Amino acid sequence: MRLRSPMLVLAATFILASCGLRINPPEIALTGKPRAAYNGAVKVYWDDKLPPDMRYEEIGIVSAQCLVARCQWVQILKALQKKAAYYGGNAIIVKYKETPLHKTETKGASGAVDPDKAGQDGQAGYSSETFTGKDMLAVAIRLD
Repeated sequence: MRLRSPMLVLAATFILASCGLRINPPEIALTGKPRAAYNGAVKVYWDDKLPPDMRYEEIGIVSAQCLVARCQWVQILKALQKKAAYYGGNAIIVKYKETPLHKTETKGASGAVDPDKAGQDGQAGYSSETFTGKDMLAVAIRLD
């Protein structure tokens, strides 16, 4: 088969490129005062391994989620670090990470479909998929 239009080639390239890893844009809930963006390396601390005498100012809660099983934790950490730095954070404290099961359901044109009867009694068109994603939550901070 021969593609007849450069636009088709461009569209096919865009579609294939969009099938890569999907990290939802990280979000922040400000709990403190944001500062000017920080341009250095953002340190990572784990909640259960904080130095007892560490002093810091809390900026906000940052979270990110990847909906693809092959996503790596380091990718999510980098997204959180970048978001924290944008709001002036020079460190994050990871509170939790988890690999929850996500479920998607698609219903056919016939409307509501009973998943227990899929494929029977005219219930065609129902599909369900369960997959593992990755979620992480941290506190964006400014070390003294």
